[in-house]
Amino acid sequence: MTDVVHRLRDKLNIGREAKIVICSGQIDNLVTGIVFKDRSPTHVINYGHLPEYNDKTRHLHESIRTVYNLTEESPIYGTTPEPVELFIHDGLLVSVQSSLPGTPGVEYIRSFRKKKRVKELVRTAFDWASIFHNENKITSPESVPPNGFCHINKRMLDTLRGPMHRDFVTSNILIQDDHCPRVIDWEDFTREGFPIVDLYHLIVECSIGDTLKKRIENALYVENWYTEFLSEMFEMYASELNIEMNEVKKNANLFLVNLEFMTRQRGGLNRMRWLKDYSIQEKQIVF
Repeated sequence: MTDVVHRLRDKLNIGREAKIVICSGQIDNLVTGIVFKDRSPTHVINYGHLPEYNDKTRHLHESIRTVYNLTEESPIYGTTPEPVELFIHDGLLVSVQSSLPGTPGVEYIRSFRKKKRVKELVRTAFDWASIFHNENKITSPESVPPNGFCHINKRMLDTLRGPMHRDFVTSNILIQDDHCPRVIDWEDFTREGFPIVDLYHLIVECSIGDTLKKRIENALYVENWYTEFLSEMFEMYASELNIEMNEVKKNANLFLVNLEFMTRQRGGLNRMRWLKDYSIQEKQIVF
């Protein structure tokens, strides 16, 4: 790792005063490091422990490049990481991207004013998504649905297609005073996914309740201040993308079916059998 640090200093012209901190966690078998200069993060690096993970590193870097290019002439330009460098070091592919400023949304909503903060975060995320999805929606997708959707009934898949983050949650949304979110961690990105499903992942995570089941119920099926607020957000989103609210609503069940599939893949469905029932029933959401 020391050699990688020296090479990065030369490539990025950051000098010996810069520090690189390797995070303890890993993303999809990739090591993550953060470059600090004057105590501020400037770059993020990713690489695998072994050459067999080079394809994952390349996929991550290309996803970052694709998203960055999609926003290059957009009002949301600068809200996604910039791909900086991709190089081989001792047989390992190393990806370098710019670091973005902001407070992770998961920390932002940990406040005694949680209701107000949740509304602010969800509103800014919907504003950002409405621009990103509208500018890049696909009317005639050429690829098969991404992993987690291929098994789903084709009737359910007949819906809006476009760029999909696939982990659009509060830890990957950075909040600043300008109320323009920065979105990070694009390693699961797909160009022809189901963008509205991203929004359902976010609203369920931000929902009321100490269990996933309660959060789903309070975000989709129970009339409360949150679903009243979400109705306003989804109507704004549908208007921006020129789609019907029924198109938005049908994605709720698509979200649940995908969530059930991904939970089963991780071996957690035995303790969450209710999730399969939800995905089969196609319950009517309240907004």
